[in-house]
Amino acid sequence: MKRRISVTLCAVLSAVVLAACGTKGAEEPASEQEAVSEQISEESDNAAEEEPTPTESIEEVDREVTPAADFSTNDISDEEQEDLEDTFTAGTSQNDAATISLGTKVSGTIESGAYAWFAFTTGDTESATYNITFVNTTVGTDDLQGYLFDEYGTQLGMGNAGSDGTPETIAADELAADTTYYVRLNPWGDETLNYTLIIQDPNKTASAESTANETSDTQNSMLDPQENLSADEIIPGSSQKDAVLIPLGTKVFGTVESDTYVWFAFATGKNAKTTYNITFVNASTETNDLQGYLFDEYGTEIGRKNAGNDGTPATISTDQLTPNTTYYVRLNPWGSETLDYSVVVKDPNAENTAYKTVGSFSEARGETVSESDGSIVAGTNQNDAVLLPMETNVSGQVKSKTSAWFGFTTGENTDITYKITFVNATEGTYDLQGYLFDEYGNELGRSNAGNDGTPATINAEELSSNTTYYIRLNPWGNEDLDYTLIIKAPVEEEEENPLVFETPFEINETQVQFVINEATFIDEGKAKEVLKPVAEAILAYPDHSILIAGTTATDGTQESCVDLSIRRAEAVKKLLVDTYGVPESQLQLVGLGYELDPFERGADRDANGKFVESEGKKNRRVVILDIDDPIAQELLKINK
Repeated sequence: MKRRISVTLCAVLSAVVLAACGTKGAEEPASEQEAVSEQISEESDNAAEEEPTPTESIEEVDREVTPAADFSTNDISDEEQEDLEDTFTAGTSQNDAATISLGTKVSGTIESGAYAWFAFTTGDTESATYNITFVNTTVGTDDLQGYLFDEYGTQLGMGNAGSDGTPETIAADELAADTTYYVRLNPWGDETLNYTLIIQDPNKTASAESTANETSDTQNSMLDPQENLSADEIIPGSSQKDAVLIPLGTKVFGTVESDTYVWFAFATGKNAKTTYNITFVNASTETNDLQGYLFDEYGTEIGRKNAGNDGTPATISTDQLTPNTTYYVRLNPWGSETLDYSVVVKDPNAENTAYKTVGSFSEARGETVSESDGSIVAGTNQNDAVLLPMETNVSGQVKSKTSAWFGFTTGENTDITYKITFVNATEGTYDLQGYLFDEYGNELGRSNAGNDGTPATINAEELSSNTTYYIRLNPWGNEDLDYTLIIKAPVEEEEENPLVFETPFEINETQVQFVINEATFIDEGKAKEVLKPVAEAILAYPDHSILIAGTTATDGTQESCVDLSIRRAEAVKKLLVDTYGVPESQLQLVGLGYELDPFERGADRDANGKFVESEGKKNRRVVILDIDDPIAQELLKINK
């Protein structure tokens, strides 16, 4: 008798973005307003006109959480499934065991000291494996015990489901055909527990790949991420049963309370042997680790990592996931502490060649971010690392038991060595440690700076072009240390006519929001504030022409969205001209809609073409760049 952990899915979602509404065979998307309205529940109909602001806190959001998967694989409707779960009553002994159909999830509550009995009948196939999967959905309790018996009371298998929400599965592969067997669930301790139970039909799971392909459309239609919330407002599940689906590439922020668990889900794409990176950060200093786990639908652990309190990401990386399948991520504190976290799931192979933009004006212009005395406030983890331009000497102090985080972005050339040089400016102390990481927390180099003032340097070779890397500085001992830091690269020949914006500057939803389906600013005062340094930079170079490119979410026809996007560009131009006196002759406009948008976009369409608002509002934006920028020249050719 073999035993393994298992859970059956009702839904599978592929995080694929529709490249354009005009794709053959695809249904043309509705307008931005219509797309959003279709998804919002009845109790929030009136909110369809308003985008949630990024400053809303999780506590302020009062929405029904839609789970990522529902365990059900039979062909009953959502309403019938909900009625079944609400009205189902388990037996109290084998004599009155409640009969359940294979592939049907049931949920219920078992009182302290009581037992829940169920019965199922095998099919006519010999040597089939039946997976009896159950979940303890009550956090902070003792285990939920599960047993499998034959009609004579002979125990054929058992398992325990802990309170962390991970499913437990009894896998039985020696059951007789056309025979009734019995399942008993009961609390291990003196507590009342909520549970879910499903017994998988082996005849419907003979081929994992074929089953995924056959059922993906039906299952995807039953899945909904919390599409109306921004990434820092998504409310995770507390068990695998109610794990919240997040799109690939979307970083989610939140807090996990002491002695609790947060659950997320993601869906793989159609390609096999794809590497998926699940990256999470413990954003709380001076705490124990944040633990992260990856599970398949059956609760089988695929990988685990710990993220320490120094802000370095931990990444679970695997290329062994099945295509078109949902997998689950669990995060929890190692100790009895409440931790802030971020989590993102990426498929590096799926990252497109879209141009990157920046949302920091100083980074767009390549200016120093330091104050006049060279001091700055460093980040405490990789998420809030301070991006440094090359050749910028910064200084500061890193406190005992904390870390100082910085980032830098490489240029086009891949055959150069970047030198990260730092100094421990505090005498009579232990060393200052320095590390270089990529975005996944992989260490690429390290060095120590002693207390004699001698610089330490990390020589970084073979770095990818146009990529951000991260530096962490921290004391080796329990002391506060003063430091200096500078990043150098070989000097490239200066352009005769330098760009006003070295990198395209994106005015996006984090700074300026447009009303859905309109070219009107939600907050014009905020828009003016963001555009002030932009106007000053343009005015400082009166001989430079600037291109303002508008984009939209993937809604409506491309033709209508081109019109909308150029009106958004005009709205930005009007503020620059009317408020700050930028000459109209210095500004050119282009409307890209969504099909012609060459910049990195939010994945605002799921595998079924359904609109994902939290991603869509990232695409209601304008991008400002020099006419002389090769990207701008491309855009002008396309839009002739």
